Amino acid sequence: MRKPVIFTIVAAILVVIAVVITLSVVLTRKSGTKDVVTLNTTTTIPSVIVTTVTTPPTTTVVTTTTVVITPPPPTTTTTTRKTTVVMTPPPPATTVTTTTSTTTVKTTISTTTVVTTTTVLIETTEAETTTTINEPCQVEFETRDEYSTGPDSLPVFVSFTDINDDNRPDIIVANSNGNNIGVFFNTQDGYFHQQVTYPAEYRSYPQYISVVDINDDNKPDIIVANNGGNSVGVLLNNGSGQFHAIILYPTGNHPSGVAVADVNNDKKPDIVVTNQNANIIGVILNIGHGQFSLQPFYDVPYGFGVMCPQLVDVNDDAHPDIIVANPGGNSIGIFFNSGNGTFISWTTFSTGMDSQPSSISVVDVNGDNKPDIIVANFKTSNVGVLLNAGNGKFLNQTIYSTGFNSQPRSVFVADINCDNKPDIIVANSNEENIGIFLNFGNGTFQPQIMYATGGGTKPCTPKMSQTVTLSTSKTVVPVIGYGTGTKWYSGDNSKPINKELVESIHEAFSIGYRHLDAAEMYGTDTSIGEAIRTQSIPRNELFITNKVYKNIENIEQACLDVLSRLGIDYLDLWLIHSPFFDRNKISLEQAWKQMEK
Repeated sequence: MRKPVIFTIVAAILVVIAVVITLSVVLTRKSGTKDVVTLNTTTTIPSVIVTTVTTPPTTTVVTTTTVVITPPPPTTTTTTRKTTVVMTPPPPATTVTTTTSTTTVKTTISTTTVVTTTTVLIETTEAETTTTINEPCQVEFETRDEYSTGPDSLPVFVSFTDINDDNRPDIIVANSNGNNIGVFFNTQDGYFHQQVTYPAEYRSYPQYISVVDINDDNKPDIIVANNGGNSVGVLLNNGSGQFHAIILYPTGNHPSGVAVADVNNDKKPDIVVTNQNANIIGVILNIGHGQFSLQPFYDVPYGFGVMCPQLVDVNDDAHPDIIVANPGGNSIGIFFNSGNGTFISWTTFSTGMDSQPSSISVVDVNGDNKPDIIVANFKTSNVGVLLNAGNGKFLNQTIYSTGFNSQPRSVFVADINCDNKPDIIVANSNEENIGIFLNFGNGTFQPQIMYATGGGTKPCTPKMSQTVTLSTSKTVVPVIGYGTGTKWYSGDNSKPINKELVESIHEAFSIGYRHLDAAEMYGTDTSIGEAIRTQSIPRNELFITNKVYKNIENIEQACLDVLSRLGIDYLDLWLIHSPFFDRNKISLEQAWKQMEK
């Protein structure tokens, strides 16, 4: 009699998160079936988490059913059946909070899960067969490997895709300060070669990438949002994992993200780009052979700061819709696809007051074949789950805490424990850890399990991130700001850009400063504006203070002039500078009345 044959199928997920600050790509190896990739960087730039497949073995039988069949005589059949069922202990009770923009309701959900795996042994005179189906694997991470992206490279986004057709996923990373795209080729033993880089445009500051075959040659190409270059770049794969020179397509100001899918039903993948500072979404249609045509932009409300685009059919009409995070609007926004590559009916769903959503993932988490929205709420330090109610509608979010002041930066959804239920993985940028929420199976999740990303990986120190809240306006102000006056004072805003000041501000951002202090009398506005324009931190994460003095007779016009020189849409704090009113033609009372307009 031949020995039983055991067939084991294990799904393995690799998760990529950008949360850390040592300028390197980090691979954390998991005992069992999963690896996690994070980014060590010098600032808190939104990224994404990417999945791949590996196949290490694991087998555990929880429930066993044995059937023994003996060869029958000519007129009789005898069957003996024995069944044993073992139930695992129920998971702990979980408390979740359901919120709308005006109401908070608390609900406690206690769920008991029975995990059963069946082994069937059929014995005859001819053969014997054993089939085993695995129970959920253990989620344990043991080691981390680091791969340098170069000094001062500032890696901000990473993807995992096999780009050289060797059936091994490679690492592709956007190095913002390095102005290049880095590729780490996967070796046969699961480690990675030294980085190979491909230049982007000078001062383009690549921020977000997607890896998709766009010219129908079965070779994945790289599409990148160049935040500083105001463009989308396309690098076509030549077939061996090498890429042709970047081709640039203009976009609006400061593109913050790209997504790729066929939006006009012509079987060619198109590009959708979010322009955070300009509050617009662009659609770039594929016209074949890797060439694209820019279409009219879609406006979103002023100050929404759209980012992290996703292209998923959320209303079951077979056309991918545009879903974005609106950090300035404290909401998720959706443009519905009309079917021909044009988009209509801008709709928003609240993520809570002052939540500042930074990243989204769109996946069916409750098994009803409708994609749900999972969002990382940076400011309120939680993850929100918005279940799809059908026809493009979503239920109010259910929130899960990621820890006090954890500032979740990036979120992704994948089955991390091999139970065929998508789990939530989140990068907690202010807590040096990755958080995992295991799915009960019905779209509710267990409390967060945290895995450290290593000492010194916080994107900024507690001192830099400390804030105070003004009692009147409830404005949150970073306690420590970076001054741009005394050392850099010129008194003349018409002077050329001070490159030394620009570099100094970039360095301040890299070590955690987010508050810039300026004034019209310093004469540094144009240099500050250049520093803001040529970096990749979203505007809504910066706090800009400016002060009026020279043009105090017309405060409104003075403010407009400052905004023009800085190249931004709004100031976070606008002050009267050293009110020496004995030197002015206007009284303090008159000036203050203008400030209150």
